[in-house]
Amino acid sequence: MSVIVIEDNKCWLCGKIKPDLTKHHTLPKHLKPSHNVIVPLCEKCHSRVTAEDVVGMYAYAYKLEKSVMFLGEQVKGIKVAIENKFKIKLKNEKKEKVKQ
Repeated sequence: MSVIVIEDNKCWLCGKIKPDLTKHHTLPKHLKPSHNVIVPLCEKCHSRVTAEDVVGMYAYAYKLEKSVMFLGEQVKGIKVAIENKFKIKLKNEKKEKVKQ
């Protein structure tokens, strides 16, 4: 992963100058981005941003869950259609055997 590190003694969110800033990955590391930018944030702003990240991840997980549920319903519908088509095929084959 290529990383750009912004070295500064100024918080990029609130603008306060502090000697002990944290380094914040603009793209969460768990997403394994190919590129990332690390910016300095004070502890208070870093906590705020991280909390927003958690809320964002929760919203994404909720949307993903809904998508999976919708996909599950689609799969069920396809299975029913295949089963019905198979039943019709068997029924037709039995009719053909009776005719012979």
